[in-house]
Order: sequence, then structure tokens, then C-alpha cells
Amino acid sequence: MAQHITIRVPWHDNGWNGEVCKEPSNNNSCLRLKNIHENKNDMVEDEICGKCMAGLEDKVPCISEGAVFMSHVELCKTVIHPYKKSNPKTHGHFMETDITYPPYSLTARPFAWLMKTNIEYYSEIYNIQYNPANEPILNWETIWVQDANNHRAIFDYFYQNIIPNESLCIVYSKQVPFVEDSRRVVIGMGHIKSIVPAIEHAHTDEKPLRSLTWETMICHSIRDNHEDGFVIPYQQMMEYAEKHLEFDMKDITVFAPDDAFEEFSYATEHVGHDAVIEVIMSCIKAFQIINNCLDEDYSNVISWLNERLAETWEDRGAFPGLGAMLCAIEIPLGILIAKEIKDKIDGTDNELWSYLDSVMLKPKDYLSLELASKISPIVQKTWKGLSEERKTLFKLLSRFSLSIEQAYVLFNQNERQKFGILCTDIEIIENPYIIYEQTRLKSDNLYISVKKVDRAIFPVQSIREKYPLSEPSKLTSDNDERRVRAIAIAVLENEAEYGNTILPSTMLVNKIKELILEPECKVTMDILFAIQEFLSTEIIQRKMKDGTDYYKLVRLNKFDEIIEKRIKKRLKAEKLKVEADWRKLLDDKFDEGNETVISEDENRARVEKAAVLKELAQSRISVLVGDAGTGKTTVLSVLCSEPSIKAGGVLLLAPTGKATVRLKESMGVIGRSFEAMNIAQFLLKSKRFDKHDFRYKLSDFNYRDVPETVIIDESSMLTEEMFGALMQALKPAKRIIFVGDPNQLPPIGAGRPFVDLVYLLKENLPKNSFPKVCDCYGELTVNRRQNTEKERLDVQLSKLFTATDDYHDEDILSEINRINDNIYFEKWESREELESKLLCILTKEIGMYDVNDQERFDLSLGGHKTEYGIFFNVGCAEFADKWQILAPVRNMPQGVMNLNRLLHLKYREYYINLSKRWGKYKRIPIALGPESIVYGDKVINVINTNKDAYPKENAFNYVANGEIGIACNSFSSKKPNNYLHVEFSSQKGYTYSYDERDFSEEKGTANLELAYALTVHKSQGSQFDTVILVLAEPCRIISREMLYTALTRQTQKIIILYNKDSYHLLKYTSESYSEIAKRFTDLFADVFTEEGTDYKPQIVKVGEHFYEDRLIHRTAKGEMVRSKSEVIIANCLYYNNLEYVYEPEVVLEGKIKRPDFMIIDDDTGEKWYWEHCGMMMDPKYVKRWEDKKKFYERNGTKEGKNLIVTYDDEKGGLDSSIIDKMVKDIFDL
Repeated sequence: MAQHITIRVPWHDNGWNGEVCKEPSNNNSCLRLKNIHENKNDMVEDEICGKCMAGLEDKVPCISEGAVFMSHVELCKTVIHPYKKSNPKTHGHFMETDITYPPYSLTARPFAWLMKTNIEYYSEIYNIQYNPANEPILNWETIWVQDANNHRAIFDYFYQNIIPNESLCIVYSKQVPFVEDSRRVVIGMGHIKSIVPAIEHAHTDEKPLRSLTWETMICHSIRDNHEDGFVIPYQQMMEYAEKHLEFDMKDITVFAPDDAFEEFSYATEHVGHDAVIEVIMSCIKAFQIINNCLDEDYSNVISWLNERLAETWEDRGAFPGLGAMLCAIEIPLGILIAKEIKDKIDGTDNELWSYLDSVMLKPKDYLSLELASKISPIVQKTWKGLSEERKTLFKLLSRFSLSIEQAYVLFNQNERQKFGILCTDIEIIENPYIIYEQTRLKSDNLYISVKKVDRAIFPVQSIREKYPLSEPSKLTSDNDERRVRAIAIAVLENEAEYGNTILPSTMLVNKIKELILEPECKVTMDILFAIQEFLSTEIIQRKMKDGTDYYKLVRLNKFDEIIEKRIKKRLKAEKLKVEADWRKLLDDKFDEGNETVISEDENRARVEKAAVLKELAQSRISVLVGDAGTGKTTVLSVLCSEPSIKAGGVLLLAPTGKATVRLKESMGVIGRSFEAMNIAQFLLKSKRFDKHDFRYKLSDFNYRDVPETVIIDESSMLTEEMFGALMQALKPAKRIIFVGDPNQLPPIGAGRPFVDLVYLLKENLPKNSFPKVCDCYGELTVNRRQNTEKERLDVQLSKLFTATDDYHDEDILSEINRINDNIYFEKWESREELESKLLCILTKEIGMYDVNDQERFDLSLGGHKTEYGIFFNVGCAEFADKWQILAPVRNMPQGVMNLNRLLHLKYREYYINLSKRWGKYKRIPIALGPESIVYGDKVINVINTNKDAYPKENAFNYVANGEIGIACNSFSSKKPNNYLHVEFSSQKGYTYSYDERDFSEEKGTANLELAYALTVHKSQGSQFDTVILVLAEPCRIISREMLYTALTRQTQKIIILYNKDSYHLLKYTSESYSEIAKRFTDLFADVFTEEGTDYKPQIVKVGEHFYEDRLIHRTAKGEMVRSKSEVIIANCLYYNNLEYVYEPEVVLEGKIKRPDFMIIDDDTGEKWYWEHCGMMMDPKYVKRWEDKKKFYERNGTKEGKNLIVTYDDEKGGLDSSIIDKMVKDIFDL
């Protein structure tokens, strides 16, 4: 049976054809590989771009990573053993060695098998002749096998079942430039033609150690004519997508299977038949689309793939899990025994199970002596003693492609219970799909995908005929209710990952049909209705406002029930009694006991803060809303300093550790006296967080260690699971306060519970009221980030991207372009221009003389200048938040990876070279991770980690995901320094140590990343003095919430580098670009029906997208507007058959204006503009409107002549009958 393998290559923009990339400096996707990141020289490669690499091998590091697998010429690269320089005592005798790369060959290096910890396990499982005694005794620790004989033993086993012209090689990349996705992407596939074994490193006889180079050359069949293999034409499809903006590259991107991560890791790996089948089926679907897009004919690829699919099914057989199951009943070398059994019965009439019974009875008659010895008497007794039910389960699980661990856990009920897989043997036998249902939330090592179950139950017809599935496991049809339920669950779980907790029945049916399944699961809404009783244990059915069905996972509904029950009880509960003069407490805090004359704006700010404080103090559940700069943490610090509240204890929580630390720090002295932790830490203590599966859960555990007041910050980041688990765990709390900004990005995961709660509570808030306070709700609106009475321009711009009926002052762009104060735009058109302008802006903003001013760059990051140079010592973290580059994306030239590399190479070249020194010349630790992080770098910690700080006393001894700091205090000429120390801005005065163990290139578990540039998502919860925001279009992931989040990260200044004119940004102010409105949830749908408001969901389609109806303003014409009043106006025009344009672009005095409506009277040719005004209670709003009205008049647009102006009434709305009469009068209808 042929063994298939996966081989990793870097992304290449020239077809991996043996030529240098066309635009090397634009290819930052290849930098995901450490070797390329450390050694690629953009300037050198730009000079030789597009040239054949022959003769240039020493200039292009990607050759050794497989970037030339489609080269038609032979290449040769000279290498030296990587330990020769650093460890001359043991490896100094190795010499330069030439590695030859044959034409059309892949470089295979099975890294996982060359790790000592792994190979010791593999040796036991696969009987590999690895001898630890052959390994040299070294003066340092290494994870890698060193001895050549051990290398040969490993390679002999790894490649022994590679059969030329039968084994497939699947080529993949870890990162590509056309999708923002961390999954591996399949590049191509072909047959393995031959293998060129790895050679020994050249050496002298001075020392005994011998070692192989590891590079085994896999000659493959892939050619440009794609007759025996193919490369997916991503580059051509990228060009197609540029011309067809509606086309989504994800539609033809083939990702590695979700449950096959290990098989697409460590550069080269064995890949199981199930993963190969899924990849082939995904490729078929992709090429069906590609064939309709490109002129080149790929029909032969589809035919070839179908042939390989049939062969792979035949090789897979009916029982791919037999070896793992033999291991599960404690048979050593069970994998090899299963292989030998299969080899012996293939092509014969022997039935597997009767043959296995014979093997168990007389192993020496059927197996080689070595394997027969593993069938011990106790194994024989165990097999004979298995009950009929246990043996049926054994046979059923053997149909699944399982790992040894999965087989062991699934077959043993005590292990299933231990890992929370709650089903009995008979339940699995009666419904094999329950395996997916029970493992779907488990960690990757236990997760069994629904497609893997499907392949076990629905193999190809020939296998089904030879080994039919018996009752009760056998399915009655392709759409048996057991299959339908599992597949529907899979669809709903996938939707939950993208934010949707419910799905209309039509969408559920369509998404099931879109899945790549064989046979197709034919489902209709009638079928779903018919099997509702069976579905109900896992999926519930409900009705939307219009009576149509939608579906929801029971597990998510349990969280929602907790949320709804707890919040409803607290909303109806008697108010808490707190006697406090909140205005006086505020005055005392701000004026410090002095009599101070304050401005009108400051007085308004204190009036609303006092009103908000009163509501928060007396409410058992409440929400505090406000954008950055409105003083949320000020309110919280005053609240918690009130004696009775302080005496009852306060707990500070936040979704991320960074937000927790920032909340505690921003509350000042009072904050330091309260306990603070991230939500996962708290829920772990209350037994509502599973650290193994990284899942939030509900529990009956009665956790009582909760103070009277609990504050949850950055609540917009909470998923429904987090929210529900919190509400259950916080039952003893007297006062729960959710704090956040509903206009920010929604959570990564299910739902938008904070937004839903805000909308629920705001129902009681009178429109145009001040202060914006109602039952259990307080909103801060006066932004005091500015120190003048005029609202800052950056604040005004950010408000354009909020979900509000308030007036949107789009004239702000003209003002920004005129004033260039604390916000300005810079336009760029090419990558070169972007990088040049970015460096120039950075130079200006941090006070450098020019872009090469290394000294002032270092000083901007807290460097300390001495007579010996600049050093980064403890205290430099004070500067970590002084400036920050942000971008929506990681990939692309404008992504954070490229921007980080730009700054890292320009301003850390000295330290990168210094980190390579050894011995007495060593001064700083070696560069760490794929980004070569060194002393002096600005970094972000990306994994919550328990670590000892220095000094340990009074420290958190914990580093949270999102904490930003500077690598410092690691420079020494007197003692070896093997650890990179980092001081974080949220933990000043303490350092944490990192080394190579904190980085895993393959698993992507690097604890630190460069942080000169961050994605907007990662910046959430952080604040910086100055922000440089890099934007580029087209970009599918930019949303209204993303822009709002980005535009509220700065405290002083923001510069926007944008590849369009600034006015193009205004399109994102529309609800059509709202990520929140595109999420489907039904939180609070059935709780408050007696109040008269219908909270049931209603999913509607507007244009090409679907939205939650109550989160948008949709007209009768089917377009989105900004407010209810505008809906009334638009509908009135529509029903009176008046053609109108919503928010047309009108150029006046060189400025672009967007009146709410433009109406053209066909009979007279007159053009009318319509402006609707709300917020006339706000003096600033009134002033802006008066200015705009004068501007209109200057340009011949006057009220009563060609301008219609309407105003909200005292209740904040419009009377549609009045508007209708006005329209009829004006247009003589």
C-alpha cells in the first residue's frame, strides 16, 4: 500500500519555476519560514528578480525550503552543518557539502521524526531501529537527532512505503498572500517518481560524529501540462480577482483538512488516506470554479483527481483504523500487525475479521515471528473475552481513520468519561455520528470531524458491498436523520465560529448542500421539520418575526437561557441603596478640594458622570457605555472608592489579560487594591473553563468566592459562552457592571451579547435625552480627550463609524484635510511609496532627524543613552505605548508582517548581527522565533502564560495575551546571557524571560511577536499616544467596527496612510459594512415579551448580504439608511413615486457634500436636496448645522427654494403623516 506524504514549500510569485520571484520584496508570505525570514535580502533579490537561480543559489535562501520544485534545471547549494560554528568541539570537523536539487524535485525533511522526544515514541510504535546510545554526548541540549546511523534508520522507515508512480506528494504552504487565514493552503499534487536519499555532511576524520544533511529529494510528476499532477493556478486567479472584485479567492483556496493539522506540519509528514481524500475532493471543487474563470482548460486535472480519488479509496479500504484499535487493546506494534494482515489478505477471498480471529488464536501461523510475539496470552484471552457488543464497537471504530490516542479513548468507556465524551458503547454502535457530536468541542488530538465519520459510514460502493455496515449502525439512506443531524450540527458550529448563533432554515439547507460530501446529503426544510424530534437533543427550532424557521444549537441555547434568566431577575429586582453625593465625589477627584471654575463642557461631563454613577451604584446589573476618552475608568474609580462599595469588595475582570492589567492600572491607586484577572482565570477557578479544550462551560458548582461588586471591562469582546458562564458564576455578586463600547469589533466567536444587552436596555432611553441614563444603563458622551471646548477632529471622525441615529458630520474630512492637526491623511499608491511615507511619518512623529536616525529611534522606545552607546534597561517599557502602527491585515504588502519586517531590518540590523556572536564575543541572546526577535525590539506577548517575573515579589508572575513591551536588560559582556528579558508597559519595573522553548515554528505557538505594527484586532483594549493606521483597498475584512476601533486607539494623534482619497472611507459608515449587523443571534428573544417589544430575530437580505433587521434601518425600496427618521422620509418619497438618490455626492467649492436625499422633479427638472436634523438639543450639533446651512446658501441651495429641512420632534422622531403632506405640497402631488 502506497504511503502518501505532504511537503511544505514557501509562497513564490513565479510558479516555483527555478527563477527568483518577480517581485521579491513584495513576497512577505515566504517569511513565515524562519530560514527565509533570517536570511532573505530584499535588495539582493530585487536586483536578480525573475532570473534563473542557477549560479545564484547562495543569494536565495528559499531554495532549501522547496521554492524551486517546478524548476526544469538542476540547482546546487553549498551548506555547512548548523552546529559547526557554535559547537566546534563536537561539530568542527564538518565541511562544506554540496546539495543537488534535481529538476522537478521537492525537498523533504521530516522534522517531527528527527526530534528525540518524538522518535523514541515512534520507535516503540513502528519498531524503528533507533539507538539512543549512538547519539553523541554534548555539552548542551538539543532536541534533534545527530547520529547518521539513527538518521538512516529514521529515513529508511519514513520512506519505505513510498512507491514510485503510486505515492502522492501534496505540496502546501503555511502562508499565502491572498487569504487572511492561518490554515495551511494546498499548492499542488502529483506522483512521486523517485527518491534521492539524503547524503552525509562532508567531514574530516578528526572527530567520530557523522551526520546526514536531512534533505531527501523527492522527484515528482507535476508539469505545466498538468497531465500527471498540477499546481493550483493561484497567481492567475489573483489576477482574475483584481479584475472581478466580486470574486472571493477563498472560493478556490484549498485548505488542509481541519482535523489533519499534524499531517500538514513539520515540513514533511506522512498523510493518511482520509486527509488525501478530503484534499482531492476540495481540489475537484476548486478546479470546477477555476475552469469557468480562466481560459486555460483544466479538465484533465479534474479527470486525474477523480482517478486518484478512486485509487486512494481502494488503498484506504474499509478499516483504516485497525492498527490503532489493536494498539487500543494494548497490542504492541499494532500498526505493523494491521499492515501485515492487510498485505496478506489483499487480493484474496479472506474475510478480515475471520482472518483476525485466526491470527489471535495462532499468531505464529499468520505473522512474522517478531510480530507474532506481540500477541501475548493475555491479549489472546482479552480478544476471546470481548463481548459481542464490545467486538461490534471494535469493528465499527476500525472503520475510522483514528490516531492511537483517539482509538484508545473512544474504545474505553472510562477514558471517554475522563475526557467528557459522554456516550455508551451501544450509543456509538446505534449512531456512529455521535462520535463527531461528542468530540466536536474537544482539543485537536481528540476531535473527529463529521467528514471523517462520513467516510467511515459511506466509503465507496465497492467497499460497502464487500464490508457492509450492519444494523443498528447501518444508515437507512443518504439523508438518514443521524447523518442529517450531525452535518447540521457541523454547519451550525462553523457558523458559531464566525459569530452566528442561529441560522434561518433556508440558509442551513443551502449550507448543507454546499458541503463537499459523497454521497450528497439531500436535505430540505420539510425533512428538517419531519425529524425535529430527533434533532431536538442537539438542535432547536424556533420562529423568526415573520414566522419562518431558524435553528440553533442546544448547547448555545443553554448559555443564553442562563444569560436571559439572570439578567431578567436582576433587572426586575429592587434597587440597591447607596447614599452618596456623586457630583461632590467627582468634584473632589478632579479639583482636589480646590474651588475651580470649570467650562460648560466639563460641567456637562460631570453632570452625566454623576447620573451614570448613581445608576451603576443602585443597579444589580448595569451597562456602562462610552467611547475612548469619555472617562469610563474615571467613573469606575470614583464608584469603587465610595466607602460602602469598597467595603463590599471589588473584582475586576476582562476578556484578555492585557485588558485586565490596563483596567487595574487605569483606575489608579484604588485599582491596585482590587483583585483583577482575565475571565478565563476566574472561570477556571469557578469550574466553568476547560483549560484542556479551551472552552467555556456551564457547571452546577456553587462558587461563592465573589465580592459584592464585579466589573467586566472590554465587554464587546465577550462571546455568548463567556457571557453565560460569567452570569452563572457571578450569581453571588450584588452588583455586576459590564463596561465597553458597542461600536468596537464584535467578539471572535459566537454572538454579540454585549451589543444585545445594550440594545435591550436602551429601549427605555428617551431619544435626544441628556444625560443618556435610564434603568440599568449609563452612557458617557462628552469626550474630554481634548482640552478645548471644540471636539477633536479624530473623535469627530470616529463617530462617523458608530451605530447611532445621531448626525454624521461628513464635512469633517474637509476640515481634517485643511487643518492637519491631530489627524491627517497621506495617500500612497505603491508598496515603495507606502514604505517611504511610513518611514518619513515615523521620523517626523518621534522626532528623528531623518529616516536613518538610529539614535532617536532607539530613544523613542525607551533606550538610555550613555557614553558607550544606547542601552535598553528596565524602565524602557514606559515608552512602549508612545507610538504604534496599525493595519487591518497580517498579509499583503500593507500587512503587519511586512511592516514589522521593514522596521526590524532597518533599525535592528546591528542587534541581529550582534545576536549571532558566540563565545567571548557574545553580548546579547540569540535572535528568537521566525521573526528573529532581539534585544531592543518592541514585542507583544500573544499567549496567556504563567511565568516568574523578576523580581518575583509583588509581581503578577503572569503575562497576558496582548501585553506590549520592550526586550531589554539582556546586554552583558561579562556573563552568558541566554534569555531575552522583556519589560511590559502594563507591568513596569518587572521583566519576564524568554528563550527558544517559547517558540515553535510549526505549531505557531511563538509566545512573542514583533509589535512595531499590530493588527487592529490585537490592538483592541490598548491605547497609544500616536497611531499610524495603514489602509489599503480592496480589502474584504474592513468593516465599520474595525475602522471605529482603529480610530479610537490614539490618545493624541493619528495619521492614516490610505491608498485612496480620504472620502472613500465614508462608504464604511454605512450599516451595510457593519460586521455586528451581519451576525445572527436571538439573545433575549423570548424573555421580555410582556413588555410589548418583539425581540425575535429577523434575518433580511439587502444587496448581496444578510443582516439582523433590528440592527439596520431598511427602507421600502430595500436600501439602508442611517436612522428611523430617514426611513420615514425615504418611504414617503418611494410611496409617492418620487425618484430619489440617498446620500449623493455633490461637489461644492471643491468639497464633497452628501445631503441625505436628492430628488429630481421630472416635470420641472428641478433638483431638490433634503437634510434631516436630529440632536437639536446639542449646542455643538446646532452650530454645525447652522454652518452647513450657510454653506448651502452660499452655493445657491436655500431652504424653501431647493432645500427641504426637517427636524425630529420633542420625542426624537418624525410624524409620517406630516412628512407625507409636506412632500405632496412641495411636489404638487
